[in-house]
Amino acid sequence: MDGRYHTTEEIYSYLDSLDQLEELEGWFHLDTFGFSTQENIPILAVRISDNAHVKEDEPRVLFVGQVHAEEILGVEIVLDLINDLLFPDASIHTHMNILKQYLDIWIIPTANPKGLNVVHEELDLSYRKKKRDLSQMGLSRMVF
Repeated sequence: MDGRYHTTEEIYSYLDSLDQLEELEGWFHLDTFGFSTQENIPILAVRISDNAHVKEDEPRVLFVGQVHAEEILGVEIVLDLINDLLFPDASIHTHMNILKQYLDIWIIPTANPKGLNVVHEELDLSYRKKKRDLSQMGLSRMVF
């Protein structure tokens, strides 16, 4: 796997490091959203807002980077979004601050950490959680 793609461990390490930064206090909140069904791997969610630790009456926006195992590009997109929201370049600084002020932004880099691990370990790029060959169940004859 190309090293430019983040593993689950790298994602979680990065998010933990952001959670430790005092400069992000109030802007960034890291939470465990749930757990994977097979290996009980935590599913982490990031909340970015001007009051990230307070429930406010603001429109909520949710970004999910990856649901299916092979959707690894979405992980990179939402990690870049997190970085842009928290550490914006001068050219987008004002826009990012407006978003943080008026929105409650939730980002889940991976909703399927087990699937992401399977792809990174190159075990099976078309990994199916149910681990069933649908053609043996007679389903392919019904469709084709």
